[in-house]
Amino acid sequence: MDEALSRRMLPEIDKIMELALTYHADDELYLVFENTINGPSFPHAFAMQWIGRYPALTFALLKAYPPDEDLQLHPSLEPFSHIIIRHIIRSANETRIAALVALEKMAKSIGLLSLQHYMELLTFAASSIRAKTLVQEVLLVLNDSRLEHCPESPTTSYGHIHALGVSFDRAEEAADECPCNEDGHPRKKMRVAPSHAKLKFGPDYLKHGEVLVTIRIDARSNVRLYSHVRLQAASKPENRWIEAPIMDGLVVQAAKGQLKVHLHHPAPPEMEEMDWNMYDAGSTGELGLEFAVFKNAC
Repeated sequence: MDEALSRRMLPEIDKIMELALTYHADDELYLVFENTINGPSFPHAFAMQWIGRYPALTFALLKAYPPDEDLQLHPSLEPFSHIIIRHIIRSANETRIAALVALEKMAKSIGLLSLQHYMELLTFAASSIRAKTLVQEVLLVLNDSRLEHCPESPTTSYGHIHALGVSFDRAEEAADECPCNEDGHPRKKMRVAPSHAKLKFGPDYLKHGEVLVTIRIDARSNVRLYSHVRLQAASKPENRWIEAPIMDGLVVQAAKGQLKVHLHHPAPPEMEEMDWNMYDAGSTGELGLEFAVFKNAC
């Protein structure tokens, strides 16, 4: 592997990883990624791009550049701390306790984040982690890290209390509207049946996770602009032995029969070949209003 990749430039390595991602060759994806980031120079853009496309690769990055004993990220990674923590949260539904341990290992870096980035991570965790117990644990780990390592001031103290309370409310609303089991799968019995949908990659998918969701015009649904939606695969593509994925997202545009959604989780390459169930997991409109009021107050 070392010898074969040593003669490849980054554009070629991107193509190799794209092929591995398309065919779910996870072992090869990790091997190529680890080999590349352990080279003589750290490829920042390459690493950030690929942990965005496959969040669990963040753990390979932390293995190559581990946090120090003071619970702070490696100097090569510290400038990207907000991005790295976000992708750990994105992987939490699959990595579970490993995500909690990783967050604890970088507690000081969490404490050094700007208040805006910290608040964004809290709200993102509340809208992207599905198991009720796990989302509570992640929110508390973030809060504890912040309280221990962030310089206190009246503004930050008020912000921490306010942001944690709002995020817990958002997580509880999602759990009430679309309850999930401890594995993060929506329960079979729901008050409101999910809508059947077809998904298509949007032009800004790589940047914003944009997908276009088509539903029946006469479908009964409470989903509207700024709704938090949960998309669960209702079918598997032909000749693909993959677990049925589940993705959370935010509705950023709503029209009759079609929604534009920004996904919190990466979509499988076969997304357009599959049928999906769309669950309403509550509205984020009031959440955005509360944070806007807080920012103005500061």
